[in-house]
Amino acid sequence: MEKTLIDKKWIEFVNKDKTSDILHDPKFIEILCDVWKCSSFHKVIDTDKGKMGVPAYMVNKSFFGKKITSQPFVAFPKLLGNIDETKAIKHLISKARSLGKDWYVEYKSHNKFDQKIIEKLGIRTICNYVDSTLFLSSSYEEQTKIYQKQFSKDIRRNLGKLEEKHILIKSAESEEEVKKFYNVLSRLYRDKHRIFCQPKNLFLNFFKIFNKIGIVDLLIAVHDKEILAGTLIFKKNSSWDYSWGAASLQKFRTLSLNTLLVDFAIRQAISENVKTISFGTSSAADKGLLMYKKHWGCVHKPIYYHYWNREPNSLDIETSYSELRSLLKITPLPILQMFSKKIVPRLA
Repeated sequence: MEKTLIDKKWIEFVNKDKTSDILHDPKFIEILCDVWKCSSFHKVIDTDKGKMGVPAYMVNKSFFGKKITSQPFVAFPKLLGNIDETKAIKHLISKARSLGKDWYVEYKSHNKFDQKIIEKLGIRTICNYVDSTLFLSSSYEEQTKIYQKQFSKDIRRNLGKLEEKHILIKSAESEEEVKKFYNVLSRLYRDKHRIFCQPKNLFLNFFKIFNKIGIVDLLIAVHDKEILAGTLIFKKNSSWDYSWGAASLQKFRTLSLNTLLVDFAIRQAISENVKTISFGTSSAADKGLLMYKKHWGCVHKPIYYHYWNREPNSLDIETSYSELRSLLKITPLPILQMFSKKIVPRLA
């Protein structure tokens, strides 16, 4: 993997900041830049109150034009240190201006800007996505008190069936298991969501670099050496990230294996005194997924996408190009995976 250049000040800043999470990690950024064919623009800048870490990527090979974005796709890395959102977006706009008139800025935030700032900078804003965070209690028993009774009952019942069905929950131990999980994930994306999956080498690189130092854990449900489900968890400081999860749509579907894997991760996080688990970003139109996250007790926050030098991109994965996407369902899995490697970086 070709080495991505990351500002040394960013590396030093993140290493000292215990509120940082996996999205700020220099090695994580290197992997994303390599797979998505973009460049790091993660900088530490001065504010009136001290230093602030501003995460950003420069993308110049996307179908959607040349941009500086907080992070490609829907992930939402927060600002670090002494936060000043106005200075952060001005910093990105200044860089975009220096790169040429074709560049635009896509800045993600939980907050709206003051109307005077919007008019002064020429910002346009949309809010199509929601960020979900689970705040953890000090014990699993206390945590489950927020669950609906039927949800808790289903988890207990299905956990009791694992031994009967000879299904084992464990951490992935080899790249071969990562590849088998990827087949489950990409098949789910094809058959249910009808979208391209992130490239296989993204997951392999996560495993190669982070597994041995305990920052990534791929939890899998296994039956007779076959992987039925998997959940990828990143563990950094006091915040964990539940980033990808998938289960077979055919085998043992009634056991809700992905739910059992998430439950396993929550138990583990509480035992290690973790404070929060990020359940990631969802489309505001995906009511089913948002309700699922709500069952766990997640707190939802809207994410505002602020654009400079560009009309807002209102493309929604749940509703856009439905006829074209229907063709993916009949695409052989190896072909879909091959195209994912080629096309996904152009969708960044």
